[in-house]
Amino acid sequence: MKLPAGSIFVFLSTVAGISSAFLQKRQFSDDSFDWATVKPSRSLQYHDCYDGFKCARLKVPLDWTTANSSKCASSSRWAAIGIVTLPASVPETDPSFGGTILINPGGPGGGGTEMVLDIGLYMQAILDGDRHYEILGFDPRGVALSTPRADCYNDDLKRAADFIQKEGLPAMTSGSEALTHHYQETRGPSDLCAEAGEDSIFNYMSTASVARDMVEIVDRVDELRHKNLTSAEDGERELPKLQYFGISYGTILGNTFASMFPGRVGRMVLDGVADADDYMSGTWAKNLNDAEVVVDKFYETCFRAGGLCLLKQEADGSAADIRKRVDDFIQALVKTPIVTVAGGRVRFVTSPIVRDTIRRALYSPIKAYELLSIVLATTLAGD
Repeated sequence: MKLPAGSIFVFLSTVAGISSAFLQKRQFSDDSFDWATVKPSRSLQYHDCYDGFKCARLKVPLDWTTANSSKCASSSRWAAIGIVTLPASVPETDPSFGGTILINPGGPGGGGTEMVLDIGLYMQAILDGDRHYEILGFDPRGVALSTPRADCYNDDLKRAADFIQKEGLPAMTSGSEALTHHYQETRGPSDLCAEAGEDSIFNYMSTASVARDMVEIVDRVDELRHKNLTSAEDGERELPKLQYFGISYGTILGNTFASMFPGRVGRMVLDGVADADDYMSGTWAKNLNDAEVVVDKFYETCFRAGGLCLLKQEADGSAADIRKRVDDFIQALVKTPIVTVAGGRVRFVTSPIVRDTIRRALYSPIKAYELLSIVLATTLAGD
């Protein structure tokens, strides 16, 4: 199997979508739901949406530390959290109803609304047994369907122009010069975001603020549930507790919630656990500790796969032979990039692009490694 010219760029766009839709199980006939018609409210007010889901926008204080002060009287001091919920397969009055599970896909910056639309049904199929659960995805403040959005540009054309400008900067791989180069690349957008001012959403997007929003979501879900029940069905009301599933950064969010509100934790599943101390320190120094090990696994599995891995050649005596061939190719690109014509465009295959292609695959090796082997084999062959 070979991919068309420019396959490395096809791969980059493909892998970029894997993390957000890695287990998509359903196509939606209704993709025209108008979120502008959903007015933010302090109570949870659902609207039917997306063929069997419920949508809402929950109004929360922009600054929880001044939530009870006169500052909240201003409309600019509120945020609206976008919520999409997949109801349980049984009514809430059914004895087997297990409550609501909040989910977060990570990031930071990943949206729970997209996650529940993508894999909510799949999650229910796994979770449901003696108990049946409602799955609630929310977009953390500033993200996706939540408002105000953390958008430094407010103009898609300007954003695209800056991206193109960045793509045109010289490619560098390592060393102090490269670090300075990348630092300045990052500093630019940061300075742009700072122009939004002290009252913008950027000053109120901390993980702690999102954790407090989660308490509000849990409380408002409980409020709505008891409002819908008759007095006979309601019974004695207990303080509602969080049921939660978080991935990657979502584990940081779960850790923060448990630290801030230990008495509000019901059950949590934290998968792909991030180092909380490392994350909160701001250095992310341990973020790549095992990256090389995962890269080695790619070459080892390719070697063991034999003819099923297009990157392996008959003369290869070990995984190291495959890796050396790829590493030599990457090094050669430093001096002589490859020019390819694809999709009516002229594209350059550079050393950083190939490195980034491999890096992206590390996030989802089960899904991406086979495609990565095809792309590398095709690129090394000059196709």
